[in-house]
Amino acid sequence: MLAYQGVLLTRSTSQTISNDTETTVSWTAEKHDVGAYHESSQPTWILVPTDLGGTYNIYASINWEAHAVGYRWIKILVNDVVITENIRSTYPTYEMTQFVSVPWLLVEGDVITIKVYQASGGDLDIVRYDAYTPLFGIDLMGNIEI
Repeated sequence: MLAYQGVLLTRSTSQTISNDTETTVSWTAEKHDVGAYHESSQPTWILVPTDLGGTYNIYASINWEAHAVGYRWIKILVNDVVITENIRSTYPTYEMTQFVSVPWLLVEGDVITIKVYQASGGDLDIVRYDAYTPLFGIDLMGNIEI
């Protein structure tokens, strides 16, 4: 039986995202890390450890500060290549949550990052709520058989 392997990251504070600037999200706190995927010295990424290649569910959730102008996007990248994204226009007066998820075959040494972008005309925060956002994680669904 395969034991759980994975990591779930969050932030300890909100992060300001400049207008019209692609930004890599920095993950400053761990909810859990079973398998040593995250290093605090490298807060922007998750690294697939030795002997833990396989199919993973990769996911992220971002909650944007309320602003009625522009659009927002969130991307998952593996080794600096976009593998999926979510682009949304804004709500008139409400905070907006974006979620992105994809199953993906990862190998030892792969680096996974989350990038965001917003076009509001000014700076916006990724809002932090302790229980559920922002989040970034990967869960191993099955090992690679060699």
